[in-house]
Amino acid sequence: MDPSHELPREVAQWLARRGGGASRAQLLGKGLTSVDLARHARHGLLVRVRRGHYSPAAPRLEDRWDQARQVHLYAVASLAGTDQVAALRTAALVWGLPVCSIPAKPEFIRPPGRSRPSGTRVRFGHLADDDVVRHEGIWVTSLVRSAVDIALDLPVPESLITLDAALHRGVRRDELRDHLASRGSVRHLRRASVAIEWADPHVESPLESRCRGELLIDDIPRPQCNLPLRLGDREIRPDLLWLALGIAAEVDGKGKYDEPDVLWQEKLRQEWMETDLGLIVLRFTYAEIVGDPLGCARRWRKARARRAAAPWVRPRDLEVRVRDSR
Repeated sequence: MDPSHELPREVAQWLARRGGGASRAQLLGKGLTSVDLARHARHGLLVRVRRGHYSPAAPRLEDRWDQARQVHLYAVASLAGTDQVAALRTAALVWGLPVCSIPAKPEFIRPPGRSRPSGTRVRFGHLADDDVVRHEGIWVTSLVRSAVDIALDLPVPESLITLDAALHRGVRRDELRDHLASRGSVRHLRRASVAIEWADPHVESPLESRCRGELLIDDIPRPQCNLPLRLGDREIRPDLLWLALGIAAEVDGKGKYDEPDVLWQEKLRQEWMETDLGLIVLRFTYAEIVGDPLGCARRWRKARARRAAAPWVRPRDLEVRVRDSR
């Protein structure tokens, strides 16, 4: 590459330490000129986030989600500060937690009375000292605050994607409860409280969280997630399991079965669950979960009706691992 088409090493390292972008004034203070900024933007080395703010071009990653997250965070790094703190889904992405979707605009919390910068989604409110930390070079709401904010901001099936992951990361449920209680009478308090109680640290994918949430809000009983079942020398962990009823559900993501061998192994796994364990096994796809969640609930109720007519007989040698739900 032509050296003139590269960021100066000192500037590139400084941006990396910041976790992303900077204002025009800061970049000029590092020795760049207006001509340099225009040239680097033209060659794709800098991206103009909004007027007067730039971020370095995100590295090209193979995973599309990781690439979109990196682009979003590079934009955030040039805008976040002590008076404009990354929050909500943006904060979850800073912490490396999954979200239902990457927001089109970076999401922040600012003190009341401040302006609303263009190209951002801003919530105005006060933050306690322990609500704000610096993580990966970005001023962001704490992990607990970020999870609770999402529970207050999004419908339950979508917020569970982040809440489940937060519990899996080690956040305690009572921390979420206490923080929510400290917020007082806020909008969507009841919805957030329900989401926190329904969160499960044993969920292993965002789509499992979304599927479980859609079923729960349609009054389907709460399942156990990835509960280890052992019969003989074989152990499995159904994505969702209603053990007392003998009903299991597997959640199939968009690219889960791109490999033929994976598809074949899943077929054998389902046959074993049905024949040896006697379970009714439902399969829910991404399209069904997102596009027709009521249809998923109807299928579950049909399976429940089948069980009412022919109750499940638990295999005598079936071992179930006991665990807490944190």
